Amino acid sequence: MSEKYKYTCPKCSAGLSQAGEVMLTMTRTTGEKTNLILHPQPGVYGYYCNPPLALDDGELVECYCPYCWENLGSENFPNFVSLKLHKLDGSNVKVLFSRLVGQHKTFIVNEEFTEKYGEGSKKILSAVS
Repeated sequence: MSEKYKYTCPKCSAGLSQAGEVMLTMTRTTGEKTNLILHPQPGVYGYYCNPPLALDDGELVECYCPYCWENLGSENFPNFVSLKLHKLDGSNVKVLFSRLVGQHKTFIVNEEFTEKYGEGSKKILSAVS
């Protein structure tokens, strides 16, 4: 699994994939900070925090690169995080996923912008068309 999905920071190109997981640094509006560990496969939802931190559904979190500390928020879609995904065929795509806890929305942005996962995909696709 870890060989199939290799994510990097779009700012500094540091590798964010480790041991079959994706690791980001996350902060809450309260200032609490933790490492956010995600499943690498688009459309597979779930996470855990290290150190453990309970998050509330609907909570908007900020995600940062654990290496360069740059904010990973998408410039074009403010409620989404943007990462680079390096595919096995050598191509690179952008992956957008919601930074609202519990909102299952992920988009693979390629030339055709056709791959989508999660609830409410049609709404955002119509917004960017």
